[in-house]
Amino acid sequence: MRFKEDETIELKKSLTALKEGLISISAILNPDFDS
Repeated sequence: MRFKEDETIELKKSLTALKEGLISISAILNPDFDS
């Protein structure tokens, strides 16, 4: 089964948002964390 182009783009956007969220949480939990 092949993904449609739109689904692949949406998936990448979701993963990027999730990664940014995790980075934000890490920064909150570790104030000394140097981004």
